[in-house]
Amino acid sequence: MGASYIPVDHARISGRQVRQNSLANWHYIPPYFMRRVCIFWSESTGKSMLTQNLANYYNTVYVSEYAWGLLDFKGGPCDFTKYSPLIAKGQMAAEDALVRQIFCDTDLITTKICSDVLFGQCPQWTEDEGNRRQYDLYLLLNVDVPWVDDSQRFLYNYREEFRDRSVFKL
Repeated sequence: MGASYIPVDHARISGRQVRQNSLANWHYIPPYFMRRVCIFWSESTGKSMLTQNLANYYNTVYVSEYAWGLLDFKGGPCDFTKYSPLIAKGQMAAEDALVRQIFCDTDLITTKICSDVLFGQCPQWTEDEGNRRQYDLYLLLNVDVPWVDDSQRFLYNYREEFRDRSVFKL
């Protein structure tokens, strides 16, 4: 018949209890019911803070922007051929590994736009995979907070362009 067993009641909790307070019983909900929310915009708009705060509020985990962890140790800009594919693949792997999460601090569309702006190119598979991945909700942040400079932010003069490219892609 094609049926599959999905364990949801090992702790003797009823479906009614899960429905009545789904946030408190989040860990009983199978992963395929999970929703993904992408916090999306340019650099220095508050994405990371908002992502962390939403995950804390909803008692779940979040996926950080993979590029930060990869590039932070370098203390400077990345080069296209070495890091662009690693950033895209790392972002995908982080999201897939945390399938129960619901908040993502970036996505592959962001990776593609950054690569286009910084390097004038992006691997086609990154764009294809970015278009294939689905999120249930995008939260677009505005460029209305002060710029915070650090060793990884380079798009200060491109924030509005990034916004315009992003809205077109979504």
